[in-house]
Amino acid sequence: MKFSSARAALSLGLIAVVLCAMSPRLVFGQDALEATLDGIYRDYSEFRRDRDVGGLVVLDWALRSLFQEPPEGILRGQFLRRPKWKAEYEDIGIEDNHWYEGYIYTGKVLLDAHRINPNSAYRESTLYSKIWNGSERAVPSPQAAEAYLREFPAGPFADHLYVKLAYFYDDLYKVIHRETTGESRDYKYDCFAPHLTQRPLQEQLRTAQSLAVKYYEVAAHVRPGNENLRRAFANMKQGKPELYSWHFCPD
Repeated sequence: MKFSSARAALSLGLIAVVLCAMSPRLVFGQDALEATLDGIYRDYSEFRRDRDVGGLVVLDWALRSLFQEPPEGILRGQFLRRPKWKAEYEDIGIEDNHWYEGYIYTGKVLLDAHRINPNSAYRESTLYSKIWNGSERAVPSPQAAEAYLREFPAGPFADHLYVKLAYFYDDLYKVIHRETTGESRDYKYDCFAPHLTQRPLQEQLRTAQSLAVKYYEVAAHVRPGNENLRRAFANMKQGKPELYSWHFCPD
């Protein structure tokens, strides 16, 4: 990832993030995490004011290092140490995650950077934000994800996107499978309804399986140590995914 902007110098809060990223056994206390988020918010306000895309990309990296899913996130499993909620956290894309009893990061800072200049020197990073319809808690757009991979096949989010596309088509397969069995519809159907077509269900099912297998194969290759991906790849090849394990629209 390129950080040529002089304004993207690390604040004390970001230095804390870097130190923890280098030594994952270090533990953030509540006060330290609050100070880190306060520092990120101050930098965010300055970078937004000055339309500093490079600075915002650095802040996005810092927030992902703190809050994203394992193994990327260094605070996963330590959410009970979260600081008291502040309204300004919403400005930097922090939301309360009711399923994990903690805070998560939605990718908002990267989207802000892309909106300032979608064709900046940091486009290989900022374009990723367009995949999520405003929040990375949403179901991704497979068309936007595939467009990103065509433009930046070795981009900073490419490996991550292969995994997300595999998960997307895995979940889509399960939604279509429910339709073939006549199972009652629920919010999972609502999440994926925009991605269903008028084609026969069995044809849609085969397409979803084929694409899930395609992306699981690539994901397992780029993350060879991930046994969950290898198992999901094998299951999907047989058309037998874990029907009650979902990646998007969590319970």
